Amino acid sequence: NNPLAIMDGRAHQLQRLLKRDLPENHQAFEYLNNIRETIKRMGRIIRSMKGLAKGGAKEPMEVKPLAEVIEETLDLCREKFIDGGIDIRMSIDNTILIKCRPHQLSQVFLNLFHNAFD
Repeated sequence: NNPLAIMDGRAHQLQRLLKRDLPENHQAFEYLNNIRETIKRMGRIIRSMKGLAKGGAKEPMEVKPLAEVIEETLDLCREKFIDGGIDIRMSIDNTILIKCRPHQLSQVFLNLFHNAFD
């Protein structure tokens, strides 16, 4: 029942309704796809922020793909870089796994990204 899920559900309903009356390549579908992708991104950012807010000292160690940790962190600051005219591209092998406290590591990367921007 969270607001993002409701928005995503309504956008999906609009897509289904429009399919009856509009061709698949109509610009309305592109707009709705963009809305749904933005909603997903907002959800990832909120989850990341919740994790950072909890801190990480009590967070258990877990094995995660390094690329996933970095991508989740970039979600928090990507717009800052885009607004600054900086294009961020990431090329990390998805098979690289690390044992870490993901939110603590995310905080380290976030600090590095912000320092690099400044």
